[in-house]
Amino acid sequence: MGHGGDGGRGWRQWVLVCRGIANPEAQSSYQVFDLPGSPVKRARRVVGTRWRIETGFERAKAGAEMDQYAVRR
Repeated sequence: MGHGGDGGRGWRQWVLVCRGIANPEAQSSYQVFDLPGSPVKRARRVVGTRWRIETGFERAKAGAEMDQYAVRR
């Protein structure tokens, strides 16, 4: 994990790279903004939360049969 600038507001910008559990060769990267001195594990926890939220949205769309159509009238 490396850092960029602070954006002028005391925030730090990071790039977090994660390997897949089932396939360690697969990698995902995330742009993270956090306060200086924040622990890396907090960024990892937020990325994990994001994944659960996206999975929940996909399941809800499929359950409501909205995965086939963007808009219904």
